[in-house]
This record gives sequence, structure tokens and C-alpha cells, in this order.
Amino acid sequence: VKTELGQLGLAEIDLKNRRTNVESYLIETQELETKLVKELEEKYGKGSIDIQNGEFIPAQTESPKEVVPTVE
Repeated sequence: VKTELGQLGLAEIDLKNRRTNVESYLIETQELETKLVKELEEKYGKGSIDIQNGEFIPAQTESPKEVVPTVE
């Protein structure tokens, strides 16, 4: 029983270390993704990609509306 408890303790420590490594990798991957998105937006503008055909679809941009003063 003591041996089993020791092995479980070591397994728990190993799982905690693995979790820490995975969380670090997730953060690193998210940072790289954010950097890549920024670089692509600078190069191509905002938009999305159609996964089916790999086509870039620019985002719809609203043109500034002209303000016309009214006379009452």
C-alpha cells in the first residue's frame, strides 16, 4: 500500500508538471497566433478565409457617412 501511495504521488507530480508545460505551450501558441494575425492584417487588411477554397475575403468596411447640416 505504501508503494502504491508513493507511485500515485509521483504520478500526481508528473501530471502537474505536464499540465504546467501544456499551459505554457498554449500561451506561447496564442501569442504566436496573435502576432501572425497582426502581420497578415498589416499585409492584406482585415478579412477572413473561406476554408473550402482557401480564398481571402476582405472585411466589409463602412464608408464614412456624410453629415449634412439641416436648416430649420
